[in-house]
Amino acid sequence: MPRVAVVGAGGMGSAVAAYLAAAHTPVVLVGRSPAHIEAITARGLRVDSPDGTSQTVQLEATTEPAAVAPADHVIILTKSFDTREAAATAAAIAAPAAWITTLQNGLGNDAVLAETFGPERVLPGTTTIGAERHEPGRITLSGATAGGRCLTHIGPPRVPGGDLGGAAALAELMTAAGLPTIATREIDDAIWTKLALAVMGPFSAIVGAMVIDTWNQPDAPPLLERLHDEVVAVATAEGVRLDRDESWKTAMTTYEATGRHFTSMASDIRYGRPTEIDSITGEVVRRAHTHGIPVPVAETVVGLLRIAERARVRN
Repeated sequence: MPRVAVVGAGGMGSAVAAYLAAAHTPVVLVGRSPAHIEAITARGLRVDSPDGTSQTVQLEATTEPAAVAPADHVIILTKSFDTREAAATAAAIAAPAAWITTLQNGLGNDAVLAETFGPERVLPGTTTIGAERHEPGRITLSGATAGGRCLTHIGPPRVPGGDLGGAAALAELMTAAGLPTIATREIDDAIWTKLALAVMGPFSAIVGAMVIDTWNQPDAPPLLERLHDEVVAVATAEGVRLDRDESWKTAMTTYEATGRHFTSMASDIRYGRPTEIDSITGEVVRRAHTHGIPVPVAETVVGLLRIAERARVRN
């Protein structure tokens, strides 16, 4: 069976590694936090679900990539601003013909990875897997992930006639592990659909509330819908044709299914960590300006989030 390495031991990376390990896929989680990795090595990874149930998954984990056996698939799940560091870590782990897959938030991560591996070995992807790391050795899944309603898309390399085989092989492993995954040539549609969906991230981070608590505020849905529509407008200008109504319907369904869960960006603000705003909504704003598209809600959200980020990081 192919060996998988997950680079990035936050909530999402830990969740992916846990699901694969529970399905008996050879997998190693590579992270930077000694406390988290040591807790997993000593006691296993505790995976909590919103319904109060939990399980402990025994999992290989390390902070030393040089000690890891070569992997056939390397999944990158670090923050977008750590992508170049993640590429160096992946280079120490990847087998000579390994596929390097990014499931990170935002735009442009696959291009950064291609600087190290070449575009022919990098698979762009996106995911709605949600999980939060609360303490060393413990994560909590979002309701959608725990219920099997998350969805991951993986595309072929960005080269002419890129082979979909690597994406299909990884999709089969992840789906068998309980993380529904689709290999698709329409990967840009999926990435921009996720960007439209992810407007909840910076919005809930500014509000400082969980997804469902943000969504249930009467003033929130209209503003989120306007922000969503601005993302769709930029996607259209980029040559990606999203079905606006279907995209918004998916977003609403996801917010309701996610439940009492902090988005990763909201967690970053809560704990005074840097956010990925520049590669997500900030990048949408940058591209909107290139196309001459007005995005007043996105500009306001980015500005407010940057203020909140700098204020909390200083504190």
